[in-house]
Amino acid sequence: MDGTEERLLGYGLAATGAAGALVWASGQLAGLAFGHTWMHVSPADVAAIMWHLPGTLSDPALAWPTPAASTPAATGRARCGPAGGSCAPCSCAVPSRAG
Repeated sequence: MDGTEERLLGYGLAATGAAGALVWASGQLAGLAFGHTWMHVSPADVAAIMWHLPGTLSDPALAWPTPAASTPAATGRARCGPAGGSCAPCSCAVPSRAG
């Protein structure tokens, strides 16, 4: 690989990592706002959430794994809040970065 390919690969990995961090942070903020708790998800869970998120844009909480909750009685999906709730922190963060 020459320098251009390595740079493009690095940019792709950085963009994927930043998108994962944004998805994780917006889900955590939605969990705190609507479920009043912090959800415990692993990096593998974040990858699965990012994979399922495009198919569940009408209700992003469905992309989150069910056992994301810290207690067995409450599920991660119930803690993510209403359909617009898990997107609200992300929609506030994106315009501030674009401007």
